[in-house]
Amino acid sequence: MKISLSILLLAISTLLLSQNDTTYNYNYPYDWPYDCNTMLYLDSCYYLAGDVGRIKDGCANVVYGFHISKIDSTGIKDTTVVFDNCEETNYIGWKGSLKNKNGNLYILGQKYPSIGNNKLFISKINPVYDTISITNFMDDTITKRAFSFVFDDSENMIFAGTIDSSYNEMSGLPETTYTKSLLFKASLSGEIIWQRSYSFGDISDGCWSSITRVLPAYDKGYIAIGRTSDLGN
Repeated sequence: MKISLSILLLAISTLLLSQNDTTYNYNYPYDWPYDCNTMLYLDSCYYLAGDVGRIKDGCANVVYGFHISKIDSTGIKDTTVVFDNCEETNYIGWKGSLKNKNGNLYILGQKYPSIGNNKLFISKINPVYDTISITNFMDDTITKRAFSFVFDDSENMIFAGTIDSSYNEMSGLPETTYTKSLLFKASLSGEIIWQRSYSFGDISDGCWSSITRVLPAYDKGYIAIGRTSDLGN
């Protein structure tokens, strides 16, 4: 049975700093289940991005990829374009995983070409949805996840996510299994410039922390936000 899900976009304008008026309230049905993880506003249009699963001609199994949906300034859906490949699972990150730079869209995700193997990727897509480039990095990692990113002044990228300690991909991690927050910088070509993991208290087996959003700070540093169980509930 094919299930149709809808994306909901609620636009609210603030008038006189005290009254909220709903400008429009639309949903956007689609043939296949899809969601919206992130959004940006570009050239008077909303670009929504999220994951989608569908049956695709020529593919033996359900294909999981991501979409970009363009909504005009009045809330009317313009286009939904799906990016996926047979026998390959692609997920985008969370909030902050879709960016505009010089009029092109950059989207961050995780690619699973085979069981037990995954890599991170950045797709550069122009305004008419042509893929300009796909940069894969951290090949063969099953321990790192990236949820959001930001560009620095040198057009490098700062990523926020997690790393599992049990695989000891970074030095200084204990042998017990837990997840630490992770920040790392990479060039547009995928070269890792630096990386650092973080914990926030007395840690033990099963504890975890995750950075889900990174933002530039006024002093050229970064502010990272997320969640942790290192300090208890």
